[in-house]
Amino acid sequence: MALLCSIFIFSCSGDEFTADCSTWGEFRQCRELNEIELEIYNDVAICMGVRDELPTPTVVMVAGQSINCGDISSAGCQTRGFIAFPEPESDVLSAEFIWKHEFTHEILELTTGGADRKYDSKWFINNQCIK
Repeated sequence: MALLCSIFIFSCSGDEFTADCSTWGEFRQCRELNEIELEIYNDVAICMGVRDELPTPTVVMVAGQSINCGDISSAGCQTRGFIAFPEPESDVLSAEFIWKHEFTHEILELTTGGADRKYDSKWFINNQCIK
C-alpha cells in the first residue's frame, strides 16, 4: 500500500494538464462510467461530504502497462472531466484504490476548482475516502 501511495505522489502532473480521449495514446475505450464505477464515484463524493450530484468524468482506457500523465508515467490520470487508466487497471474492483484516487482529484476539481495535485488536502493526507 505504501508503495502504491508513493507512486501517486509523483504521478499527477500540474493543474495545467488538459486532455481528451486520445491524449494518453492508443485508447481502447472512451466512455461514461458504468453502473459499478458510478456507484463508487458517488460513494467517494458522499464520503467527502458532497451531497449535490456532480457531473461524472469520461473514462479512457489506454493500451499498455502505464500511461503518461503530463510528463510522468502513471497507473491513472485525471484532468478536467477525464480519468484515464492503462489496461491492467481497467477494472474498478481490482484497482479500486487507483480509481478512487483519480475520482478524488476529479471531485476536488469540481467542488473546489483545483484537483490538489500536491496532495495538501486531508483527502490525500489520510486517504479516508480512497481506502
